[in-house]
Amino acid sequence: MAAAIEGYASVSSAAPGETVDFHVRADQAHSRFTMQIYRRASVDQLVQTVDGDAYVAGAQDDAALAVNGCDWPAAQACRTLIPPQWGSGYYVAKLTSGDASTWIPFIVRSAAPGTTSRILLKFSDATAQAYTGWGGRSLYTEPHVPNISFDRPYDDVPGLYEKYQLPFLGWAETNGIDLEYCSSLDLHTDPRILAPYRLLISLGHDEYWSLEMRDQVEAFIAGGGNVAFFSANTCYWQVRLDLNGRRIMTCYKETEAAPDGSKRPPDPQRADPRRVTVRWYEAPVLRPESRLTGVSYKYGAGWWYPNPIDPLKRFRAYTVTDASHWVYAGTGLSNGNVFGNGTSEDDTILGYETDAAHVNGDAETPRTFTTLADADLTDWGPGGQAGRATMGLYQRNGIAFTGGTVNWVGGLSGGGDSTPVDWITQRVLRELARDSPPAVAVANAGFEDWTGGVPTGWIRDGAGTVAATPADPAALANQMRFSTPGNQSLKVDASNGETWISCAGLALDGSKSYGAGAWVKSSTPGATVRLQTTDTWTDFANAAHSGSGEWEYVFAAGSPNRGAAAVPARVKVQVAAGGQALYDDVSVIEIVDHSLP
Repeated sequence: MAAAIEGYASVSSAAPGETVDFHVRADQAHSRFTMQIYRRASVDQLVQTVDGDAYVAGAQDDAALAVNGCDWPAAQACRTLIPPQWGSGYYVAKLTSGDASTWIPFIVRSAAPGTTSRILLKFSDATAQAYTGWGGRSLYTEPHVPNISFDRPYDDVPGLYEKYQLPFLGWAETNGIDLEYCSSLDLHTDPRILAPYRLLISLGHDEYWSLEMRDQVEAFIAGGGNVAFFSANTCYWQVRLDLNGRRIMTCYKETEAAPDGSKRPPDPQRADPRRVTVRWYEAPVLRPESRLTGVSYKYGAGWWYPNPIDPLKRFRAYTVTDASHWVYAGTGLSNGNVFGNGTSEDDTILGYETDAAHVNGDAETPRTFTTLADADLTDWGPGGQAGRATMGLYQRNGIAFTGGTVNWVGGLSGGGDSTPVDWITQRVLRELARDSPPAVAVANAGFEDWTGGVPTGWIRDGAGTVAATPADPAALANQMRFSTPGNQSLKVDASNGETWISCAGLALDGSKSYGAGAWVKSSTPGATVRLQTTDTWTDFANAAHSGSGEWEYVFAAGSPNRGAAAVPARVKVQVAAGGQALYDDVSVIEIVDHSLP
């Protein structure tokens, strides 16, 4: 049965100077309405009030509209040109007509990105859309539908759209932490949206990601940007987005069984296997989300409703495993201490779904991943998913921190400085939002210039060959080469024996740590990136590609351990005998000591 009044916004986000239309349907008795727009955070701020007329329709097939888009006419009097004085934030349009009301959420982006904050908070609106069941259709209803439209109301507003986001916004505002905002869809459509920022935040339940979203965030980290995943079940299902027209999100979930045990229909998309809508770690995608986040729901835990709540099992805490790490500064915690426990979902950090690391030497978890806290939730089954929760981080030029839980906000206090979770959150935001030292200069890092069959500034050694090859169009199209876009990559062919190419002349401080990284593509193990001294010929950082056949960012860190001495060094890319690999966008950075003031 249709609601008395309901609607949706024409866009998921808009910047000042851009227009938002509101598409509203109502029955005859509620066709005249008042629209009040609020900016929401710790308090609601009213910014606009107008009256409008809704579309009054006859009987409609809402199930078909949910899949194909409602296509209701815009309420003309409610068309909103976002004014310059509206700051970036989370906004809702409240529609009221007599005794009926509804809310329409949307995001306002910054007019000048990166000027009021170096932190960008991404709303998980793609996941909210996947779960909303308006019209009796979602990615979870039966019969299963693989397509749903953003051009429809949310059936549970504010619901999942703001459940985890709004408490964080209020906490940040109370603590004087400025943020700028975007939609999940902005990561899909704007390949440069992250460029002005130092830190991206993912919040709450952030399950559904497109290839463009993931590629851009991985490239952001590879280029030196930082991410804080205060979320879980993150990047679990791949979706495709068609935003030309009725804004359709597609996810066949072909590897998930239906309630009757039958298989979901296969995704007909096979021309590009990278885009098949399965779980990210499954064939044919085979790209575990833990390569991005460090953790996965595959190893995490889930307490599924409507199971009866057992407080002794459900409301649990993290246990500190590395109290010396800089994220714990000021908390007073020691190894073995617990934090984030409560007596309800509102004040417990471990939410109904968690992610966990799988640190066993395989290609699923970055080699630089550090576990900072752990929770054993293996008693959450049956009736749920038994597993663990992991808080940790890794570095890959930039740093990716993960909270490993959908309910990170449950550990935050109203005052903002009274719990260990408050301290950890403030520490992560402060450290990951600040500037890093300039990168160490590496000549011709993108391999665009060549002299005598060798990249200018580099020296070839070994039994094989090197050559310039056209840059992978897919890598360019999906923003994988974020730092040094160009037209060529380096091909190293070690079919006839081990081959390497190096750039020397690096003068490094022996008391500091450094990292070396590059985009690498290889179908066999043995393609590496190294830092090496040139007086003792010692590798002090060495990382290898997994041999997946896909582009991966390979990164290693280490120190020459020479006190304060100046150490001559080189960066080297090396392929083991019998292998071939492509390289691009080599970088060398100084590792920031975040434990220092």
